[in-house]
Amino acid sequence: MSGPEEQVFHFGQWKTKDWADQLDWAQEATHYRHRRRKVARIPYGQETFREPVEASRGPCRHCGTIAGKLHDPGCDYEECPVCRGQVMSCDCDPGIVAPRPEPG
Repeated sequence: MSGPEEQVFHFGQWKTKDWADQLDWAQEATHYRHRRRKVARIPYGQETFREPVEASRGPCRHCGTIAGKLHDPGCDYEECPVCRGQVMSCDCDPGIVAPRPEPG
């Protein structure tokens, strides 16, 4: 059993296993729901409100994701796919479409 402070190498960097698991879950949560429709989340490096070259320089400074991967929901660098502003401060209030838990 792993403890919350166990370090793992994930996306090319050391982080706690809990945070690595959270980022893995974020890769499965590929859409937001906005006004009854699903909208695809925007991967790191494809944002329009940030410099795209930033992703080529290294992982996201806030959540630790890497280019081409999805941010942790709520990361202050994640772009809203509806208004193109920051998800954490926009008025769109998109809800994450989370993957279904495995039965069992």
